[in-house]
Amino acid sequence: MPLPAATSGPPLSIPQALKLKGALEAEVLRSKLATQSKFTLAHGPVLQAGSGLSPVLGLPPADRAAGLLAEHLESEDARELFDIGRYPGNVWGDSQTTPELEYWCAVDPEAGLAALGIQSFPPAEPPRHMLTAAQLEAVVARHNEALQGRSLPPVSTAAAAAMRMYTSMMFKKYNTLLRCLALDSATHARTPGEAAHVLLQTAEQVGLIAWDARPGGFLALRWRNRYVATIYLINEAAVKLGRLTTSMPVYRGVGRGAQLAGQWVQPDEFGMRGGTETSFMSVTKNRELALQFATNESSVGLIFELVMGAAGRGADLSALDMTYLPHEGELLFPACTALEVTRERVEGDMLVISCNVIAPPIE
Repeated sequence: MPLPAATSGPPLSIPQALKLKGALEAEVLRSKLATQSKFTLAHGPVLQAGSGLSPVLGLPPADRAAGLLAEHLESEDARELFDIGRYPGNVWGDSQTTPELEYWCAVDPEAGLAALGIQSFPPAEPPRHMLTAAQLEAVVARHNEALQGRSLPPVSTAAAAAMRMYTSMMFKKYNTLLRCLALDSATHARTPGEAAHVLLQTAEQVGLIAWDARPGGFLALRWRNRYVATIYLINEAAVKLGRLTTSMPVYRGVGRGAQLAGQWVQPDEFGMRGGTETSFMSVTKNRELALQFATNESSVGLIFELVMGAAGRGADLSALDMTYLPHEGELLFPACTALEVTRERVEGDMLVISCNVIAPPIE
């Protein structure tokens, strides 16, 4: 990258010189990311966060708890095995499961054994952290006591159950669905733009979509399950329980060939840089874990350093997580959370992007 031409203006102060040096180093790493990239991170505009889920998913059903049950026990894909594929950080490996099985494990294991006519659930690795229906109610009651003490609205048991569903392999279906729906081209063609095409392949692999034949040899995309009630419930839990989280820096590592879209580099018409993550966003309190995930021997690393505050805080999953791994220190932000870039810095071959977090409203 060529250096800027020398000017005859006044000499730079030390802070100005350091700022320019940091900007040049960040540009060099962005160029490396672009050169080595295998995919571009897809995000909506920063201001999309204020719109919430309805523009992406439509309106929720009146009875969300009933919707949660129907989407996992009565849908077309309810009893179909799926796996989440190979990717860095996959703790489940090649394991397979079904929406029906994960529903009963998350909501009421005892009733699930009776409904499925089995003596025990198939073993899982890592082992599932199951709660009886009474234990789940007790966890919800503790959270609601803390919320009430801060004059905040309670979280529903259905929302807590949906949050548990997210911590299972079902997260792959929910996040893939949201990312597909956020791409306009995803519903219009069999081979749309590259990003949408990759997402649709994943959606097909996990059983979310089918291609129906139409006259003239055309194929029409059909969603086999859109998990509308479930996603609204997870967002409810993430927004409400996030209000119990203490403000602190949290981290999200992205590596292995990712590059940033232009909206992360060039300010929009309001002078903001960043984007809105249309799917749910997991982060960690463990910076070292994020660094490990973001780096490898062949690519430049990218890490988001998020500053939580009044505008948005992630929900602590430890009490509800079905695959609780304490070292991960995981927090979950709701779908349609926006990240606004405040500064960048370079640490070795790592580009660190500091962002403010803007969470969506409760819908």
